[in-house]
Formats: sequence, C-alpha cells, structure tokens
Amino acid sequence: MPDLTPNLGLKKPLGNETVSRAAYNENLDILDGNAAKADDLVTHQTSATLDHPNDSVTDAKIGNRTVSDSTAPTGDTGSPTTIFGWLANRIKAITGKTTWRGTPATTLEAAKAHADTPAPHSGHETPAGAQAKADEAVNIAQDSLAAHAEGTNVHYATSAAAAYRIILRDANGRAKVTAPSASDDIARKQEVDAVRTQTNEIRLEVVSSFPSHADGRIIAHTGDKRAYVSISGEWV
Repeated sequence: MPDLTPNLGLKKPLGNETVSRAAYNENLDILDGNAAKADDLVTHQTSATLDHPNDSVTDAKIGNRTVSDSTAPTGDTGSPTTIFGWLANRIKAITGKTTWRGTPATTLEAAKAHADTPAPHSGHETPAGAQAKADEAVNIAQDSLAAHAEGTNVHYATSAAAAYRIILRDANGRAKVTAPSASDDIARKQEVDAVRTQTNEIRLEVVSSFPSHADGRIIAHTGDKRAYVSISGEWV
C-alpha cells in the first residue's frame, strides 16, 4: 500500500509497486483541487474587503487590543485600536474622571431631570423672593439717600470748630471756626467785639439823650442835630 504525503495526501508508491493510471489521475485531481484552494487564499489575502463566513471572525481570532485614552481625536479615520482610543478620550472628557473607565458623578439622565426640576435645591431662591429682596435693597438705598440728604452729620459734618470737617450749621443756624490767624481768615464775633471795646476807640454814635460816663465818646444828638464829645464828663 503506498504512503501518503503529509500535506496534500498524495499517494507515494512503494519501490515494489507500479503506479496505475487511476492512481496517477487521482493524485492529479488532488493537486488541482488544492491549487484552486490556493487561488482562493491569494484572492482572499489581496482583497480590499475581507470575505469571511458569518461568525467566522471571533474574539479569539482577533485577539486583545489595548485602548489608550490619552490621545484626543484628530480625524475620522484610523485603525480600530486608534478609534477606540479616541472614543475613550472623549468619554474621559465627558465624565471628568482621570480615566475613561471612571464612574461619573452623575448621568446625563439625572442631570436632565435636575435641570428640569423647578426647585431642585433646598433653600433655593425663587424669582418672587429675588424680586422682593431687590425691591427691599432699592428701598433701603433710597431711604439711606434721603437720610443722607436730610442728615445732620453728613460726611461727619459738624458745627464745631474741627479740622478737616465740612461746616454744618446747628439748630440755630450758627457754625463755629477757630481763631483767625491769617488776613483772609474768617473773623469771629469775639474778634469783632474786641475791636469795638478798645478804650482808645473812636466811635460815632447816634443817640436821642446824652448818656452818662461817656468820656472819649462822640455822639450825634438827634434833638438838635449836632455832634458832641464828652470831656471830663461834660458834653461839649
């Protein structure tokens, strides 16, 4: 009985055997059939689109792929591993986690429900409450402005003689200043009175009767329309 080749199973006659035409033709058929299979394999390998039977490409045949979420997408075309990495990078950007596999703090569904809730927070402010506070603030500001305009101590103004203060008239309409020292300072009543009470002062007074103790005084008497001076107690 002849041996068979290990790959194609061709019949190899022994040294004491004679190859019949039938056996020869059988080997030719085997070669032809395997040549056709080889052609199919070459076509498959060089095809732009792989043509496999359904479910013939399994995970075991594909093997593992490593995803990296550190690279942001740069286009729409790439290898499966590259595209998976881009998707992982976008997932990480959406969740805000350090890796694409991190569990997000919330979900889009929960965020949408939160946004649609009229009062999602405890102690939340309402439009009516905010308006009331705004109105109150306006009223306070208006009251403060009115008090400022009518105030008796606006900007620390005072009727006393104080440095670097706005002068404010008191309830009697008076205000005080410090004693004048320069020629253009405001003169106070006491400075004016001091001038009037000097003993050597010469004054002209209009009177209707002669006053006593009038030495050094000059008067215009309304009775006879004449001017007099008092010398040693006598009007002359």
